[in-house]
Amino acid sequence: MNRREPQAFTLIELLVAMVVTLIIIAIMLAVFNQASLTMRTATAKINAFQSAQAGFDIMTQRLSDATLNTYLDYDSVTAPTTYLRRSDLDFYIGQNGNTFLPTLSPAANANSGHSIYFQAPEGYSNGSTAYANTSGMLNACGYFIEFGPDTTYRPTLFTSGVTIQPRYRYRLMQAIQSTEYNGIYTDVEGISVESSPAWILPLNNMALPIAENVIALIIWPREDPSLDLIGNVLSTDYQYNSRQGFPTTAAAGTPAAYQAEQLPPILQLTIVAIDEVSAIRLQKGTTAPAVIEAALTGGTENPPANGAGLFKTASATQYASDMASLENNLNACHIRYQVLTASVALRESKWSSGQ
Repeated sequence: MNRREPQAFTLIELLVAMVVTLIIIAIMLAVFNQASLTMRTATAKINAFQSAQAGFDIMTQRLSDATLNTYLDYDSVTAPTTYLRRSDLDFYIGQNGNTFLPTLSPAANANSGHSIYFQAPEGYSNGSTAYANTSGMLNACGYFIEFGPDTTYRPTLFTSGVTIQPRYRYRLMQAIQSTEYNGIYTDVEGISVESSPAWILPLNNMALPIAENVIALIIWPREDPSLDLIGNVLSTDYQYNSRQGFPTTAAAGTPAAYQAEQLPPILQLTIVAIDEVSAIRLQKGTTAPAVIEAALTGGTENPPANGAGLFKTASATQYASDMASLENNLNACHIRYQVLTASVALRESKWSSGQ
């Protein structure tokens, strides 16, 4: 018998064991790398969209405080016949960069959905008057999407004497006007949606970004979905003005419009945000990225004028179709994005379909 055979078998077994061990180690490394990649991707996604989530939370909280302080008054001072809803305040939703409000937000991106302006008891004062410590003071507030550089929003402490390349981004803008300068009570109430609300105009000059890389804001005023399956009872085009259809007298045979002098019961809010990596890749000079503008207008390479494109017709079917179109176009361009949606109940709404 060859005495070396046991040694040969031992060597072979050792080699097999080493190969098996290496295979197990390779599998473990592959699993570890995949887990690390998943963790890094999830962390990067959270970090990329945490600004949008924070801005969205701020906006929904403030919108829930909107008020009109509606009351009943005679339809006519000289010849009263009935009571009608009345309010000294206003609640307004329009297409972003609306053409009949050309000075409202000149830098606002007209294809990015909607803008909203309202009154809320935020208690904000400029701090230099006797009203500074009074709670519940009324403030004019507004939100819209704007594309432009960040040079205006940089602290001079860090930019003085330093040349910094401007960052052109889409931003969710917030404006809060201090009580001392709220012009709602000096604004004469209009009788149609085309009337330019003068109290809104100063808000653009004081707007500041609360979230970057938000490319779209969709604001949908709605009745209770169980009572409004289509979604267009309150508005057929997403626009809403509590001064729309303001009646002169009941005797004129003009009943109050649904929107007249009352808040919608529900606002369905949606924002679409892209990540910073995509924003950097798409930035080309000082103009809005063509692929984003095309996505916001339904894939059209030459964006149409305001009045065409996505989120112009309010209905459940059209909303779903427009959102699918936007997402498909972003996916086709390999743009990472996140959609945030919430239904906000306006606490001060006392909705009535009657006069």
